[in-house]
Amino acid sequence: MNYNVRRELTGEGEEYVVRRDGESALVAFCCEWDVDCYHNPTIVQTSESFLKELNVFPLYAHILCEYEPNLSKAEASKRIVDGTWHVVRKITDCAQLKEAYKVIARDVYNGETVILTSEATALPTTSHPSQQRQLPVIDFTSVEHAMFFLIIQLDGECWDFLSNRSAHPFERLLVTEE
Repeated sequence: MNYNVRRELTGEGEEYVVRRDGESALVAFCCEWDVDCYHNPTIVQTSESFLKELNVFPLYAHILCEYEPNLSKAEASKRIVDGTWHVVRKITDCAQLKEAYKVIARDVYNGETVILTSEATALPTTSHPSQQRQLPVIDFTSVEHAMFFLIIQLDGECWDFLSNRSAHPFERLLVTEE
């Protein structure tokens, strides 16, 4: 295996905010490439494979950024709020996922954070405490249905997974505590 699965979320507070009540049991882990290995498949390919195995459609790809992302040019809905683009693209099957991932990968490698989720509605946002930008809010406080968020970030070098569903493709792997 050429990636590490850890319980520590790499982007919480910097790339997104998580809200949850104290009773919510969440599956939460990050996946990063192993610096001691040549990372093939890439972390973006690993996340695409993860989503295919998860097999939950439709998926929605969300990007919040300050400029028009590549994903906006590929049949996505878009809106501008306070100078911030919020792009959402619906993905209905594995074939669309494969096509969309080519575009998603370009945005991730350009430094954008992409959130793939089961949730179609626009993600609420909050201001970053020290930077002048908006962060997406991932809210598990009043959820009565199974939902998940896969957040690809850090120029495509890692991804975080949060869910209130227990089954996922990596449940058989050792998750390290750090």
